[in-house]
Formats: sequence, C-alpha cells, structure tokens
Amino acid sequence: MAKKENPYTDHSEDLHLELNELHSENQSLTQELEAMRARVAELEQEIEIKDIIIGTDHLVSQSQLTHIMTILENIQKDMVNFNFDNLNLTSRDRYRLSSIGIRRRGFIDETFDLSLNNLTYFGNPINRSKMGEIIAQIQTLTAIMSLCDWISRLCRDRHLVLSNDVYKIARFYYRNLREASATGNLAAQTLFNELKIYYKNLGNRKTHDQPTEAELERDFRALLHGKKDGKIVIENERPTIVKGKHKVIDEIHKPNDSAFKETVEGKIND
Repeated sequence: MAKKENPYTDHSEDLHLELNELHSENQSLTQELEAMRARVAELEQEIEIKDIIIGTDHLVSQSQLTHIMTILENIQKDMVNFNFDNLNLTSRDRYRLSSIGIRRRGFIDETFDLSLNNLTYFGNPINRSKMGEIIAQIQTLTAIMSLCDWISRLCRDRHLVLSNDVYKIARFYYRNLREASATGNLAAQTLFNELKIYYKNLGNRKTHDQPTEAELERDFRALLHGKKDGKIVIENERPTIVKGKHKVIDEIHKPNDSAFKETVEGKIND
C-alpha cells in the first residue's frame, strides 16, 4: 500500500523560509533604527550646544552693567542726600494714602485752574502757590516712576532670559555627568551624586505653610484694629466660578517680622 503524501509539507517549508527572511529583515531594520536613534541623540546634543552658544548673544558687556550700576548707586546717594528716604511709610500708611485716581486728579486740576481768578477762597494766596508746586512735583515723580518701571522691566526680562540660558548649560553638564556615571566612571559618579540631590522630590509643602481660615481671620482682625502691620490680598483666578484656585498673600506681621503665604484651594464665595 502506497504511503500518502502530506500536501502541506512543501507549503510549510516555504513558510519557514519566508519567516526566516522576515526575521533577518527585522534584525536589519532594528539595527538601522538603533543607528538612527544614536544619530538623533547626536543631533539633539549638537542642537543643545548650539542653543547654549546662541544664548550667549543675550549677554551684554559686564563693563556696561557696571556703568549702569554706578549711575544708579549715585542716584541712590543723591536721593538719600535729598532726604527722599525720610518718609518711612508702612504698608498700612500706603494703603491709607492710596494713590489718587483719574476723577480726583481731574478735581485737583480743575480746582487749581478755577482758583487762578478766585484766590479769596484759598484764604492765603500762598496756598495756591504751594498747590502748584505740589502738582509740578507729582508730575515729575510720575515721570521718574515710569522711567524706573521701564528700567525694572528691561532688567527683569534680561534676568529671566539669562537665567534660562545658564540653566541650559548646567543641565547640559549634568546630563553628560549622568551618562559618564552610568559607564562606571568613579570621578563622574562623585560629581553626579553631588548634583542629583537637586532633582530629588522634596515632597509637598507642609500644610502650616499655607494660611488657614482661622489664621486669615485672626490677621484680618489684627489689621482692622491696628495691632499689626501688613496687608492681606486675595487674588482669584476665576472669580465667576464657585470652586477654583486663588492666591492669598498674607503679610500681616508685627514690627521686624514678616510672613508670606500663598496658593490655597478652596471655595470662593462671590
């Protein structure tokens, strides 16, 4: 009796051959992918180095900064000599003497103009002369404050950009240390251990760092009755929403003491 042939034998062998070919192609593709990843890492490193070099364009001459600092220090000395620092207002004083708005400024200017031909109601003409001198100084002080705000904005912007640049450089150094440390380089491991503590999770802030309702109420009453100096400011991010995130700045303190408490979650009652 003749033995029956399996009709699937030849087909199975073909499948095995195809599978081996696919396996070989997969290995080749995997090697190519690893090579591409390595090249991408090299390019990223080159880009990061380029970014760091470009970041130095934000630098200005140190002699220029020193020159500006010298000018500002001389202005500071002049202001002390002119007794600009003799007011010593507290936060409570500044709140009480809040800056006049547009309506009150219009009232002052109109009063000054109308009084030119009606000095009788001043009682003493010297009062109008003094009023004009005060208005002129307010205008000059407004211009000075605007100039100081402009200087502060320029310095703040440059400070932010340069801080970001120097942080990039530090991270670049840290990453190279980490890679060298992973290869078993003892010197790199020692340096890496010194720096990696800055990336450890330091945990959440303690709850007593944030103001509670009782603390806010206590500080509010102390401020209301003049027992402490400071201010309480609540800034709502979304005041039209019942629940949301808001910032509480509590600067109520006794003389020579201060506190800053911020960012709490809770219910906002409009």
